[in-house]
Amino acid sequence: MYLLLPNENVTMDEFINNLNKDTWHEMKESLQETKDVYVKIPRFKVEYGIKDLKNVLRQLGMEEAFSESADFSGIKEGIFISRVLHKAVIEVNEEGSEASGVTVVEMTESAQIEPDEFIANRPFIYAIEDDKTDTLLFMGVMSHM
Repeated sequence: MYLLLPNENVTMDEFINNLNKDTWHEMKESLQETKDVYVKIPRFKVEYGIKDLKNVLRQLGMEEAFSESADFSGIKEGIFISRVLHKAVIEVNEEGSEASGVTVVEMTESAQIEPDEFIANRPFIYAIEDDKTDTLLFMGVMSHM
C-alpha cells in the first residue's frame, strides 16, 4: 500500500492533476527503504458504491464491445456488453489494509436491445498495487479526516 501526502502548499486537485503514469513511476522509483519511520494514519473504511462503468470504458476506447457488432463469438454469437457494474471496498486499520472489489459484466443478445516521518493529518491518496505485475488495483483520496 502506498500513501501519497501532498506538500501542505499543494491542493489535492493540483496534486491529482499532475499525477499520471510517469509521475507515479517516478515517485515509486524515488522510494528508499528506511527503518524506524513513525507512520500515523487514520483508520478508515471506504465503499465505492455500485457504479456503471459503461461510459468510462467507452471513452477509454471500448466502443465496439458495447455495440451490436461486437464479436464475442468465442462465448456466443450475437452478444455484446450492455453494462459493466463495479463496487469496491477498502478498509485500513491497525492490522493492515484489506480491499475487495467486484465487477459484473452484463451481456445482451443483439436481438435484444517526508523521509523519517509520515503523518496523514490532511487529505491524502491511497493506492494498492500488485508488486509483481505493477498493476494498480485500488486508488482513492481520503479527504474526510
